[in-house]
Amino acid sequence: MIEPTRPAPDRRPSIFGRRVFYGWWIVAGTAVLGTLSGGAYIHGFTAFVLPLTKEFDVGRGTISLVFSLASIGEAIWGPILGMLIDRHGARRLMFVGVTLMGLAFVLGSMAQSMFVFFLIFVPLVSIGMSMGMFAPPAASVGNWFVRRRGLAMAIAMTGFGLGGLLVPLVRYLIDAYDWRFAAAAIGITIWIVGYPITTLMRHRPEQYGMFPDGASGPPALAPSPRTPVVGEIDFTVREALSTRAFWLLGAWFGFRMVIVASLGVHFIPIVEDVGFSAATGATLLSFFAIVTLPARLFFGYLADRLPKTLLAAGLSSLIAVAIVVLATADSLWQLYLFVAIYAVAWGGSGASMIMAIRGEYFGRRNFATIAGLGSIMIVPGTVLGPTFTGFSYDRTGSYDLAFYTFIVAALLSVVMMLLVRRPVPKQLRR
Repeated sequence: MIEPTRPAPDRRPSIFGRRVFYGWWIVAGTAVLGTLSGGAYIHGFTAFVLPLTKEFDVGRGTISLVFSLASIGEAIWGPILGMLIDRHGARRLMFVGVTLMGLAFVLGSMAQSMFVFFLIFVPLVSIGMSMGMFAPPAASVGNWFVRRRGLAMAIAMTGFGLGGLLVPLVRYLIDAYDWRFAAAAIGITIWIVGYPITTLMRHRPEQYGMFPDGASGPPALAPSPRTPVVGEIDFTVREALSTRAFWLLGAWFGFRMVIVASLGVHFIPIVEDVGFSAATGATLLSFFAIVTLPARLFFGYLADRLPKTLLAAGLSSLIAVAIVVLATADSLWQLYLFVAIYAVAWGGSGASMIMAIRGEYFGRRNFATIAGLGSIMIVPGTVLGPTFTGFSYDRTGSYDLAFYTFIVAALLSVVMMLLVRRPVPKQLRR
């Protein structure tokens, strides 16, 4: 258990004279960072795919390797980063990460060959993304909320969906100037926005005389047949790794990332293959961003009241439906229908859902370390998905084979989540 410190004076920031629990400021900062990284990289990278293929005269599979190899770096670095976060907090790590993330785009804009672009962009963005934009702020949100963790995580992660609103701007910069100007502008923006947000981050509320959720005392969990005690539960890292739930959650997210990572890289090229422009693809991503916001908030609210695993399984099955629509699309209204269904499923599940489940199942003490170890399991999906999609297109001239693979991956993710059961820590089994 985390021992609380002596209560400190009420120094919470206020809005219109009303005090706001500091955890919500951390949530807001995380959402802003997510919007920036979503627009620049997670969704925005798709705007660079075709310009890079023309600049360096390579296929889409080669460009996909950039995203895939960067994801390997994020996963390999994840467990070490998790331990550092649990021991030292988020703020210093985020400062380094934001610096590297900005450098990835600024220096990448100067690359004169695909090989040099790989050497610069892949290591810098893999470390910068995980260290500056995602893991430390997400861990802080997980530490500052228990009872309302589902909603807090959902709000914090809205940024990764809202980043789609920035893709038309990225596309405009590429069309009006070139991809190099756009990349450099993104890097500088990351520094301007990211550095102030790092100063907002705080590791645990107990270090500042507060408790999670703004409560007046330590968090308590309602008793259940499997956990018949009231009190916060914390798994050790070894205990978490010995549970079936840890591995099934990782498998669920890994299968899901086959689809998410692939569409993140290839969405605009897919839209162009249907017969529409890159600008239309960027507009569709803006529509995607708008739909994800209410979906994420709604399912984040439900996650604090209903079984999270059932919600996640249902949303994964909805992803399969969305891919069927995409695979058969030959008109603009079908693309909009795909985006609407996919945005609801994407926004309602994903990082916010798995983070909330991990926090509920394994506790706060080793939250970042356990999440970091879980990130290793997304490597196969994140690496093989975009790369296979790109090379299969280069070989066949079509995305059909990739679409069939996505449907299978979505259905497997449903099975994994339906098998998850809440684990019981060793002290309760005794």
